[in-house]
Amino acid sequence: MVTGDPKFTYDDVADADARYEPIPTFSEWLGSAVVELAAWDEARDRIAVARGRADVEVLARAREMVARVAAIETGLLEELYEVDAGFTFSAAFSSALVAQATLKEVEEEKRNLIQSQFDGYGAVIDLVTGQRPLAEAWVRELHGLICAGQTHYRVLTPAGWQNHPLEHGAYKTSPNHVRQGDGSVFSYAPVHDTAPEMRRLFEQTDSEEFKLAHPAAQAAYVHHSLTRIHPFSDGNGRVARAVASVFTFRELSVPALVFGHQKQEYLRTMRLADRGSVQDLCVFIARCGTGAVDMFVRAIDIALEEAAEDLASAISALYETSAGYTHAQVDDAAAELVKAFKEAVAEELDAVRHDNLDVNSTMSRNDYRQPYRAGYRPPVEGKHFNTVTVEVSTPSPAGSSEKVHLRVEVPQDTTNETPFYLHSPVHGVEYTFPSDAVLPSISAAARVVARLAARDISQKVLKAVLAKARESLSKGGY
Repeated sequence: MVTGDPKFTYDDVADADARYEPIPTFSEWLGSAVVELAAWDEARDRIAVARGRADVEVLARAREMVARVAAIETGLLEELYEVDAGFTFSAAFSSALVAQATLKEVEEEKRNLIQSQFDGYGAVIDLVTGQRPLAEAWVRELHGLICAGQTHYRVLTPAGWQNHPLEHGAYKTSPNHVRQGDGSVFSYAPVHDTAPEMRRLFEQTDSEEFKLAHPAAQAAYVHHSLTRIHPFSDGNGRVARAVASVFTFRELSVPALVFGHQKQEYLRTMRLADRGSVQDLCVFIARCGTGAVDMFVRAIDIALEEAAEDLASAISALYETSAGYTHAQVDDAAAELVKAFKEAVAEELDAVRHDNLDVNSTMSRNDYRQPYRAGYRPPVEGKHFNTVTVEVSTPSPAGSSEKVHLRVEVPQDTTNETPFYLHSPVHGVEYTFPSDAVLPSISAAARVVARLAARDISQKVLKAVLAKARESLSKGGY
């Protein structure tokens, strides 16, 4: 075996080796590319506020929750396994016991892969929180951890497909150039150049230019360099995404979270970077960091609530949006989001229902007097529900009730930067859903966020009912 193509000859390999271009210096790579600072600074401000209202233990728990999502998604991107949104939610956002029970329910091979990816992202957090420097030896250790659940990798040889043992933490000993769909060959670092190239990479990460750069540019450079070198026989993408997360964790306390539904955009920016245009990759990596912040903040909310043991826009003109979807498609997506949120709320409330606690969730279409935020509207189509009502009540003598209406707010002009909102103007509760996770149909990532929002609002309503019930008992002389 010399490559993934049985038609390769040793002359072909020598030619591919010769055409490999060494990774550029950081300054050469970055060129004139820039990172949009507004969204990053806003995310950093949100993290600062979140840190101010949570202790070290809660922050660590929330950070681990989001890291687990990134760990699951990194395997989904490479099609190592398939899992649904319910698995991701339970494995990432539940208690340690529930998460372990969730893992035990899947087949051993899948469980081992996911657990090793959890361990890999745990090592990233340990590196950052321990303020250790990023080093070549650590990357090899990371490969050993994140790929520990994978014992072999498939190789197409002249004799057909074969399973070869995967050496954990060891650089490749055979060329891994690939023949692309158009018949051309993409050259990775030759075997004899792999170790020198890795040393060059970390010489760059020690340079002043690199240290002064924006974290998203740092993450994008290291990620792209690792994928260009392709230092390991397999697992290079998983390692690159984890190492890129070092820089987003340092700045925002979150990983560079690439969801499965973003795979085509991710690959597009990588192909552009391979051709020397790195702007889109820098922007994409920045969005992977800032996009994880909302999940991190919501995870803090859940962690804080769970720590309390007593708690069981104007109609748009008729034209296509900037993202290319019609308003009818946007309205359909909003209706699907309302339905997914309602179902998630029902699951949360059904889990706590008992004789003295009446819980209910419904969908309806309401006309609100409160104005929508600038640039947003309700779904125009009358056939669509636009509201989820969450209601909890208790009977006498501790009679009480609490009802929350959450309406969907739709961008008048949908772009990748204009999210959907579920919003209660009266109660000041709001949940955010990125447009590319809702359109053209609701993604697994959006369902995870919907489940997070459902748990949060259920806890808030139950807490309000508990306070009112205690007051009712007191007034009744009990």
